[in-house]
Amino acid sequence: MMKGRILGRLFFVFIIALCAGASVQSSWATDEQSASPQTQAVHFNYGEFNLLPVMDGGRLKPLQSFAALKLEAFSGQDTFEGMSPEEWLALSLFDPARASDLKLFSVRNKNLRAQLGLDNDAGVRVSLGTLQGAISNLEDQIKPLLDRPAKDLNADQKALLDLYKNVRDYTNLIHSFSVFLPLNVRLPEGFRPAERFYDLFLQENFIQLSLKKIIDEKGTDPSVYSEDEQRLAAAGFLLMQMRMAGEANNAFAVLPVLREDGQHEWLSPWHSVLGPFRDQVDERLKAWERLSEAYRSGDVQGWDEALAALKAGYAGETAVNAQRFAAENFYRIYKPFRWVMGLYGLSFLLAFFYAVRPQVRYLQGSIGFGVFGAAVHGLSLLGRIYILGRPPVGTLYESVLFVSLISLGLGLLLSLKRRDGFGLMAGSAAAMALLFLAPLVAPQGDDLQVLVAVLNTDFWLATHVLCISMGYGVCLLAAGVAHTDLFMRAFRQDSLGLRLQELMYRISLAALLFTAVGTVLGGIWADQSWGRFWGWDPKENGALLIVLWLIWVLHGRYSGQLTQLGFAVTLALLNVVVALAWFGVNLLNVGLHSYGFTSGLALGLGIFCIAEFAVIGFMVLVILLRKKGAARAV
Repeated sequence: MMKGRILGRLFFVFIIALCAGASVQSSWATDEQSASPQTQAVHFNYGEFNLLPVMDGGRLKPLQSFAALKLEAFSGQDTFEGMSPEEWLALSLFDPARASDLKLFSVRNKNLRAQLGLDNDAGVRVSLGTLQGAISNLEDQIKPLLDRPAKDLNADQKALLDLYKNVRDYTNLIHSFSVFLPLNVRLPEGFRPAERFYDLFLQENFIQLSLKKIIDEKGTDPSVYSEDEQRLAAAGFLLMQMRMAGEANNAFAVLPVLREDGQHEWLSPWHSVLGPFRDQVDERLKAWERLSEAYRSGDVQGWDEALAALKAGYAGETAVNAQRFAAENFYRIYKPFRWVMGLYGLSFLLAFFYAVRPQVRYLQGSIGFGVFGAAVHGLSLLGRIYILGRPPVGTLYESVLFVSLISLGLGLLLSLKRRDGFGLMAGSAAAMALLFLAPLVAPQGDDLQVLVAVLNTDFWLATHVLCISMGYGVCLLAAGVAHTDLFMRAFRQDSLGLRLQELMYRISLAALLFTAVGTVLGGIWADQSWGRFWGWDPKENGALLIVLWLIWVLHGRYSGQLTQLGFAVTLALLNVVVALAWFGVNLLNVGLHSYGFTSGLALGLGIFCIAEFAVIGFMVLVILLRKKGAARAV
């Protein structure tokens, strides 16, 4: 082994010297050769392309969804220069020369632009080709940042690190199929012609043995080698560079292989070529090569035939589900929760108009938008369940989506039963606020995430997590109705007080039921998973705080210790209690239930709590002043 290492080092030094002095030229094809201007005017059919599988983030995704995520990560946009995500991805994969010239990256940080030496008059968008050189000059500054926690980075450092990672990832992505790009290299007689990098790899062992023989016979002085030997040495150096780059490139894992241990694994084109799985991936790899060639040559028929071959090649993979992929593409492109939030906003406005000036048309409109929004919301959650193959609540983001539907759904049912808009006004306001919050707590990149093993258990996700999430939703609805009660007392009339008080009481009982049962189920899950029923974990304490708050409020109301106004105020403050128990635990970044620290959460949570105290306090002040004025009038 030691001999091999010494030989490798001598070979490396020798090759560098040789390449510096040798007259042999070997490189990728020039930009003019690899570029394909004809593809700009060719319209390919991306229907089947969108449904091809790629392993990313621990799960299989369709290419259209993968493309949308990557395009948004790199550019911050849903489309780019008139190209859809899949068109941009095809260009990036199959025509890297053109892709490197796209002004894809947005660099708005002025300090970062100065560091990179970018011209401020050239616009905020910069191409990969421009950034690669600028980034390489800052490697010494970037390396220490890679091991530093995100919370310890300032804004400029974070911007630099994010840009570095995006440049690295996009570089790997556009080089995914560079193994098939044309190659300008001449090998000596006795070797097969190497028109592509792949041709070199197929002769790798022969090239290395031949080079070792040359070194053993003639040493490391390149001046004593023949022209053919110099060509072989240049090809060997290029081969070594390619292997080093390829081993670090798993950006586009589209080739499934079966390992010796019986486990399936998805590899990138580079990893499949460099590893021991060439025979397993040969047919699919050739189909991808034909697809790449068809794109660069503008061959629509060849494109369709290559896609058909790939579709047939993936047909035997049980994990590849075209219907599930189509559902994910639809979900990713249309972003249904944006539409749902708008529908809930319209429902809230009409319910508010009905509360201020009762007219049947306002109530009917509010219910109509609420029903439509709830239907889209519910179908979207069902779509997520179908795509991920698990219950809908496993992350903080997913809990927000689920709780918002619970709040709206219960409010809608109350309005339908009572024939008024108060339940729907409270429910739609809570749901709209939660959906507005959802993107702020969503995981970076893909929000369709694979769960850690302890969470990925259908039974407990369908019991404890759903039950406690329903408890959150009912709590927010109760707090919303309490806000409505305070608003009506302050600015309209208190003749509805008894009706709303009874409604608040019933909703708070349901909230107590769900939160208490959900907390107990969580203890049972903890006992089975970690061997203890209760560990004073922050999330457990938060759930207990909600239960105790509801018990205190209900006991005060039932015993007469709380007046109607006091009951409404304390129930309205349930919003703050739920926010602290639901989101506040993440600020501690400890405990089994922590979803991880969310940037900006502390400020947002603080503003929300202050705003709640201010709004509730203001309405209480108005109510007391009205009562005082009414008493004087008498």
